[in-house]
Amino acid sequence: MGDDGNAHPHFGAILFFVFFVSLSFKFFLISLRSLIY
Repeated sequence: MGDDGNAHPHFGAILFFVFFVSLSFKFFLISLRSLIY
């Protein structure tokens, strides 16, 4: 059972992390654009 758990290393957590990073990066681009223009 331990090997089966290692085969799928928290796929939901990885998806949530990627979603959070992309969302924060999008907000960063919007704030940067508002500062430039």
